[in-house]
Amino acid sequence: MQAMQAKDIISAQSALESDRSLFEHQWQEIAELCLPKSAFFFSENTTQGQNKDNRRYDDTALLAVTKASSIMASLLTPATTNWHQFYIDGQSDQSNEDQKWFDRTSDFFFRQRYRTSVSFSSQSYEFYQSLFAFGTAVMIVEDRIPNGVYYKTAHIGEFCFTEDYTGKIDQVYRKYKLTAAQAEQRFGDEALTESMRRAKDKQPNEKFYFIHAVIPDNGKFKSYHVSLESQQIISQGVMKRNPYIVSRFATGVSETYGRSPAMHVLSEIKMLNTMRRTHIRAANLSADPTYLAADAQTVRNKLLMGRINYGMLSDSGQKLIQPLDSNANYNISSDIINESRELINEAFFLNLFQILVDSPSMTATEVLQRSQEKGQMISPIMMRQESEFLNPLIENEIAYYEDYGVFEDGNILAMPQSIKEQGGAFSIRYTSPLAKMARAEDALSTERLLQSMLPLAQFDPNIVARFDFKEYGNIMRESYGAPAKVFKADEVVEAELQAKQQQEQLAQLAQAAPSIAGSIKDIAQAESYAATAQ
Repeated sequence: MQAMQAKDIISAQSALESDRSLFEHQWQEIAELCLPKSAFFFSENTTQGQNKDNRRYDDTALLAVTKASSIMASLLTPATTNWHQFYIDGQSDQSNEDQKWFDRTSDFFFRQRYRTSVSFSSQSYEFYQSLFAFGTAVMIVEDRIPNGVYYKTAHIGEFCFTEDYTGKIDQVYRKYKLTAAQAEQRFGDEALTESMRRAKDKQPNEKFYFIHAVIPDNGKFKSYHVSLESQQIISQGVMKRNPYIVSRFATGVSETYGRSPAMHVLSEIKMLNTMRRTHIRAANLSADPTYLAADAQTVRNKLLMGRINYGMLSDSGQKLIQPLDSNANYNISSDIINESRELINEAFFLNLFQILVDSPSMTATEVLQRSQEKGQMISPIMMRQESEFLNPLIENEIAYYEDYGVFEDGNILAMPQSIKEQGGAFSIRYTSPLAKMARAEDALSTERLLQSMLPLAQFDPNIVARFDFKEYGNIMRESYGAPAKVFKADEVVEAELQAKQQQEQLAQLAQAAPSIAGSIKDIAQAESYAATAQ
C-alpha cells in the first residue's frame, strides 16, 4: 500500500463526515434528551459547565441510559470479578499446569486493567453510555510508555470510519482539537505553525484541528497525523494494533454506524417530553390559575395570599373574580405518561434485570431458569460487544504487554513449554455474569437430566453409573465461570486415592493382626506337639 498524502487524508475524512450528517442530527437530538454532556455535535466551541438541559422536561430517558450503562458494566465487565479466561482452542482436555497458567494470565490482565491510574472502569461506563445513547462507541486503547496501557472513551462526533467486506471496522479517521502547547507535547516544536506559535504565547486556550488516520496494511496499521492548519502530515508510522476500538449496538441494512435503544424510541422520548411540558404547564395553571373578572375595575390590587382581599365580592356576596377551570383530567395524562415511561424503560432492557430484584429468594434451579431466559433475550447484544469491543480490547492489551516481555522465560508470565509448542496462540472465553446467563442452558439441561434420572436409580443402580461426574463437574464449572484451580489436578486426585487405599489396607491389616497372631501361635503349638510325639 502506497503512503497517503495529506490532501488525500483530508478529502477522505471530509467525504466520510458528510455521509455521517444524518446520524449527527439524530445524535444531537438524543444527546439533548438523554446525554446532555455530549450535546455538542454542531458546536465549534463549547463552554465548560454550560447548561444543556433546556430542552428536557422529563428525565426518564436520561435515567434509562444511566441505569442501562451501569447494568451493562456490572454484567459484561464487572470490576469485582474476572470476566474472561484463556484457553487453547480445540483442546478439550488441558493439563492442570496449562489451566493454572491461563488463570494466572487472566488474573494479571484483570489487575492491570483495574489499576486506579488507568481508569478502565469509569471509561468503560462512558463507553456503554455512548452505546445506549448513540448506538456507536469508541474507546482509545494504546500503550503510553512507561505508564502501561491507557484507556479513554472518546466522543463519537470526532470519528468517521469504513467497513471491510466482512462488516468489520476498517479505516478510522479522527478529527480532534489540541492547544498549541498540547500539539508541541504530542508532536514536537517543529510541527507547530506560525499561528500556533503565536497562540501558544498570547492565547494558550485556543485550539487547532488535527486528523488522525489509521489505515490497515498487511496485518498492521499505518498511522498519519495531519494538521488542518498547515495541511501537512506532521507524524506518521506503523502500529501493531489499531488503538481505536469501535463497537455498535446494532446496525441497519447498509449502514456503518450503529443504532441505539434511544434511536429506536426517539419519537416516544420526544412525545414524553412534550406531554410532560404540557402536564407541568397545566399543573402550574392549577396552582397559580388565570382569574376571570367582570371588568377591569373589579380587581383593584393583586391577589394577596393569606390576606384579606377587598373588593372581590358583590354586595349580595357573589364572587366578582374566580379562577379559570380548564376541566383537565390529570389522571388520564398521568396514565399516558407512565405508559410512555414503561415503554422507554423496556427499550433499554431495564425490565429484564428487575426479575432477580423482585424475586430474591429462589432456588439454584430457579436462578438458572431465570438466567437462561434473560440470556436468550440479551445474548445478541452481548455477542456483538464481545466481538467488537472486548476481543480487540484484550488483543491490544496482549500485544502491548508482549512488547514489555511479560511472556518471556524468567518473567512474570513465562509461558509453559506445552503452550509454546502450540505456537503461543490462545483464545478467550468470557465468564462475565452476562456470559454465564447465555451459557445457563448447558448447566440447566445437565441439572435437569441428573434430577430426572436419580429417581430411576432405585430401580436400576447402573443408571447412575453411566454418569461421568468428572465431566458433569467441568460443565457446571464452565457454566458458572469458576477458575480451574477449584478442581484438583488428575495426578493429585490419583495420588490421594492411592494413599487412601493404602491407609485402608493398613487399617484392615491392623484389624486382622490379633487373629493372625493367634493363628500363628496355634500353628506353632501344633508343630511343637507334633515334634514331641515323634
